[in-house]
Amino acid sequence: MTTNNLQQQIFSVIAQITGHDVEDLEPDMYLEGDLGLDSIKIMEFLNGLIQIIPESQQPLFMEELPLQKLIQLQTLAEVVTATENCLSPQQPETEKVEIIHGQYFHLLGHWVVNSISLFSTLRLRGDFDNNIAWQTWKDLLNRHPMLRSRFIIPLDATRFKDYEIEVLNNPNPPEIPVTDIRHLDSKAQEQAINDELHRCLNYEWEITQFPLHRFFVFRLQDSVYQLILANEHLISDALGCHTILREFMEIYRAHVNNEQPNLPPATTVAEYQQMVQSINAWQDTESEKALVEYTNRQGTDSYLWNPANKKITSACPLFHNRRYALSHATTAALISQTREWRLPLNSLLLAAFVRTIAKLEQSNHKSILLQVPTSGRFYPEVDATNIVSSFAQNLSIDIELPSSPKTGKFC
Repeated sequence: MTTNNLQQQIFSVIAQITGHDVEDLEPDMYLEGDLGLDSIKIMEFLNGLIQIIPESQQPLFMEELPLQKLIQLQTLAEVVTATENCLSPQQPETEKVEIIHGQYFHLLGHWVVNSISLFSTLRLRGDFDNNIAWQTWKDLLNRHPMLRSRFIIPLDATRFKDYEIEVLNNPNPPEIPVTDIRHLDSKAQEQAINDELHRCLNYEWEITQFPLHRFFVFRLQDSVYQLILANEHLISDALGCHTILREFMEIYRAHVNNEQPNLPPATTVAEYQQMVQSINAWQDTESEKALVEYTNRQGTDSYLWNPANKKITSACPLFHNRRYALSHATTAALISQTREWRLPLNSLLLAAFVRTIAKLEQSNHKSILLQVPTSGRFYPEVDATNIVSSFAQNLSIDIELPSSPKTGKFC
């Protein structure tokens, strides 16, 4: 079916519903403003569209262009394009990509502690349209292969190397649940949000099922909402979560204003696969030799850090989160101190963390081994700055504890 032929058939459906002559219709006409299609007539329009679709393609058409997506289209031209895309030759339903070597570490964590879930949240002020949010999520999926991925575990798998990552092409996300808690006071609202964050932090993801991330919304006031993103660490690290939320808000803004989002180009599966292959192929013989020597020096003894001597009753850990916001004055003082000492803010916070541990340490250990997360996004000829995936790695730092930790403030 050619584009002109399809357009004429769609125009004929519109003419039957609205009473306009086909000759008077133009592609740039607005469905509601120019043609008067309200919610009831939009339903009639959808039913008419289905009738012009070949029977064998109707199930796919209904999946790709459901009513909630149709009502987001503004003009006849957009309807023609969307319908044409549904009828175009389809891509393979799934494609395979390699597992990043660093993801094996998170696979181990997934099976050892049952949950390596992350969450991020934003408080929004203004109107929130859940239909636009759903379309925004769908658009976001098509920008990042890992957001539409799942793991394949063969029945005869005996090692993580047997696992595979499968990327779905153009999947539909589930609905975004919106929980209305306007009837609660502010304290009860914060408790409800914290309970949800705690649930997200300990959620046990089924890594063979899509999606491995979800959005949740709480309505706090008429025009105040809390947006929550939860994801399995295997598909995105913390930096990736920032990218997800930033792009979600930009795509949502663009939909509301009928504009194109101001974002870098989407990552194709082929581009992602090539990047993963480059990362996995990178080797540094001297670094690997030094790592083996360092690991051998550490030995195999394990040590449980439990300064409060709490009784451990569960086989798997239960994670908790405590929100803490620095004051403007403290934040400014920290930034000022980084200028004076000429070091990154992360290094300053790490030093404060080590000093706190030294005060609480009750054992005879003279050193501690800290695992510090690094981005894992930069290799020779590879820059994964805007890519969503799980690149994060751990940097092991062996720190000697002072016999008498100093007191006082850093800044």
